[in-house]
Amino acid sequence: MNKSIWVGECALLWGILLGHPALCAQVLAWSSQASGAVPSQTVSAKPPDQLLCEALQLTLRHDPYTFPYQISVSVANGVVTLRGVVESEFSKKRVERTAARVEGVKSIRNLIEVQPGAVFKPDWLLKEDVERELLWSPLVPSRMVSVQVADGVVYLRGEVPDLDAIYSAIANAYQAGAKKVRSYLRVKPHVNRNLGSPWRSLP
Repeated sequence: MNKSIWVGECALLWGILLGHPALCAQVLAWSSQASGAVPSQTVSAKPPDQLLCEALQLTLRHDPYTFPYQISVSVANGVVTLRGVVESEFSKKRVERTAARVEGVKSIRNLIEVQPGAVFKPDWLLKEDVERELLWSPLVPSRMVSVQVADGVVYLRGEVPDLDAIYSAIANAYQAGAKKVRSYLRVKPHVNRNLGSPWRSLP
């Protein structure tokens, strides 16, 4: 066996064992040149946009908050375009934030459509989304409201200061993707009944 070919095969085996695809590609290219063969196109490096697109698809597929959604990704010069369907604006923003964390993303065009109830979501994920919506609601004391989910149906229990808080909590649950909402919330007015909600005066 030619000594140069033997050295090349050893280097190729070493690259495979160490998990270095770049080293394997270099060895294959060197071997083909040494033998006089035309280098194969399969060993050529992928374009940066294609590598970034694959990284984004892998991230969205394995992230615990974005895996239920069928999101298509395209990349052009580092600019990422997202398309697909989610059930709420909150989920749309969360997909965008997840994609923005991938190294190499310059900017994002978020063309994801919002269609409530169009996407199946596991109960555990729906529960977390409802709780997050309640946490950011200015009308609902989230610490006083418990959330339970069964087969896409959200059950709300606890005490809130007024009817506005009940309506807001129900709306938040639907916005998070609930199929139905069962509210068992009770109204417990403020100690000073004459003290209205400070949010009523907002436009």
